[in-house]
Amino acid sequence: MSKNPNWQPRTWRVVPLGPPGHFASQSSLFASHHQFPARHDTMKVVIVLLATVAAVSAVKISNCGGSATVDFNNIEMTGCLKNKRKCMFPKGQDASMSLPFTPHHEVTAVKAKVTAFIGPIPIPFNLPNSDGCTNSSLRCPMPAGQQGVYTASLPIRSEYPSISLQVMWELRDQNNNKLVCIKFPVQVKN
Repeated sequence: MSKNPNWQPRTWRVVPLGPPGHFASQSSLFASHHQFPARHDTMKVVIVLLATVAAVSAVKISNCGGSATVDFNNIEMTGCLKNKRKCMFPKGQDASMSLPFTPHHEVTAVKAKVTAFIGPIPIPFNLPNSDGCTNSSLRCPMPAGQQGVYTASLPIRSEYPSISLQVMWELRDQNNNKLVCIKFPVQVKN
């Protein structure tokens, strides 16, 4: 293979693009100098990019097991906004949750369990009311196949440190079997 005498390694110059701390390579400026064939195509590109950014930046509530079917599209939590990567829980306030799920067997008791993970370290959290059938919107016994909505609030005490963590919220049935388990990222803030 012959070497091209004019060949030089490509160098990349990093230039500021937007507010301080945001950078892009010189090659990313290509789009600003390239003419797209039609306005319609440009709008499609913009819409796809915006949808991708919105999907990537939304709070991710993940399923960590359980026998019930969780309606993830209708989970509501204070501080968990679609345009944030973490749920923001301000100190001195309660974080509220509404969690719809459908059990596949009759449920006569529901016990809630919350664990915070700081890195790999689990820290159990004592709820003011761990009984999901009392002072919640659940009606026990819950028949198989009928959706219920578990509601709860979690006090975020002012003495808690400002920290990022993962929260795992479990609902267990009368036999201590996992009905529902969700995980989500949280930022405790002032």
